[in-house]
Amino acid sequence: SLEECKQKCTNHAAFKCSTYAYDEAEKECYVFESCVGETDEPDYTLYVMRKGCDMTIEEGGCPQRRCDKALSNSEKVCTDDSPDTQCSLEECKQKCTNHAAFKCSTYAYDEAEKECYVFESCVGETDEPDYTLYVMRKGCDMTIEEGGCPQRRCDKALSNSEKVCTDDSPDTQCSLEECKQ
Repeated sequence: SLEECKQKCTNHAAFKCSTYAYDEAEKECYVFESCVGETDEPDYTLYVMRKGCDMTIEEGGCPQRRCDKALSNSEKVCTDDSPDTQCSLEECKQKCTNHAAFKCSTYAYDEAEKECYVFESCVGETDEPDYTLYVMRKGCDMTIEEGGCPQRRCDKALSNSEKVCTDDSPDTQCSLEECKQ
């Protein structure tokens, strides 16, 4: 069931599960460490465990927030070392758009220091008084209580994931709540 799927995410030991996808018809459940490369997937509904920042530059971003640099694949692309290494908010966004080492999904900007971090995915979003966090593209940010995001799933090739329930037999199927656990 959906509740069992959620439970599998909550209790997942191999990594801290942030997102899960459930196929109601097949009773299949995927749990994800982070959601990279969200894709259209007609059979699945995607759910997040905890709402994170989902505000673009046009919406003003999420003040006093930043992804955890230790947990997220990131790069500091503008620094306060000298005026030559600083950048504007628009330049920070452009550096995210053009980042070659990985597909940038999120960026954080420090207005006072004119510093910029770019992130592949945002893991461990934390309070950070100097930064405002921005997403490049809105993704699924719907919890189980809000009904999830129908016909969506994270890209299995880009996201650390595990298929914890399958349609192989009734013993390996689970409910959405079991998937969350």
